[in-house]
Amino acid sequence: MADEIKFVLDERLNELNSEIQGILYNMKEPLSGERIHILNKFTRGLIQAHYNQSGKKVKRRPVNEALLLTTNEGEFIPPELDIPTTGTEEFTIPTFPIEPQKDLMHESLNLQVRDFQTKKLIEEPKKEIPVVIKEVPKNIDLTEEHVSLIKSQVNGDELASATIKGLFYVVHESQLGENEITILNAIRPLLEKKQGLFHDKEKFTKLMNKTAKKNKVAKEELSPSKLRYFLIKHLVNFGLIDPILNDPKVTKIICGGPNLKIKVQRENKELITNLEYINTPQLKEFIEYLAKKSSKKITEETTTLELEFENFRIHINVGVEGVPPKFTLEKTI
Repeated sequence: MADEIKFVLDERLNELNSEIQGILYNMKEPLSGERIHILNKFTRGLIQAHYNQSGKKVKRRPVNEALLLTTNEGEFIPPELDIPTTGTEEFTIPTFPIEPQKDLMHESLNLQVRDFQTKKLIEEPKKEIPVVIKEVPKNIDLTEEHVSLIKSQVNGDELASATIKGLFYVVHESQLGENEITILNAIRPLLEKKQGLFHDKEKFTKLMNKTAKKNKVAKEELSPSKLRYFLIKHLVNFGLIDPILNDPKVTKIICGGPNLKIKVQRENKELITNLEYINTPQLKEFIEYLAKKSSKKITEETTTLELEFENFRIHINVGVEGVPPKFTLEKTI
């Protein structure tokens, strides 16, 4: 009896000893399983190449790859290979159409809506929608109206006029030559300080001739009336919009901002002019000029101005960051 117990203990100790040796081996050689894995792949590759040359197809079961393929030193478990020597049929996984799950509540609501719509179409007869065809005038009457705005008091020449056609109000002015522009720029600084010279035609003509001689321009190329018109327009009156103010039928002038055509109200019609302030600085300069004429000051906190002078009521939005300046000028009489 004692011998049997000793035999069982010895067998159990041998098993434990074998397991401990396997664990110690794997601790010393942790990549042994990886090397065996590479050897297995290499072997499978050789077998695959051999059967490719012989025209036979290779089938195999995928082996469960593991890092630990052996427990004893020098022992390994070869992978199971299933290489049939006959037959070339390939195994394909059958595919079955998978129906998407239906939302029964949504489907029920859709059926109820379709049933209701169908029932409604059956019960209610179709209503005929009357078609209204508007008559379009074949010929639009665009009569052209000429308006004389400013004439010379000396020779009666028309210095500014307007043409009204359809929705457009086009302002025309006498054209200036290069020499006339040169003389205007030369005279302007002096007349900004002495505006009384505008009312004395003789003194103005002498100043013009003197400036022309100094700039080597023939006085015959100059028109005193034309030069006076442009100087008074920009130095005394309202600049760009000044010709329009001479039309007695214009009651309102609207400027929505720079690079926008100025609009006018004339005989209860809104017309688009050919005039515009080409940029923000030009428009702001005009607004500052209006404020100065009415003895108003524009500060950083000023956003709007209400001005009244010379039978005009002017509402101004000075303009802030992101909002362009604009104004509305309305005649009070």
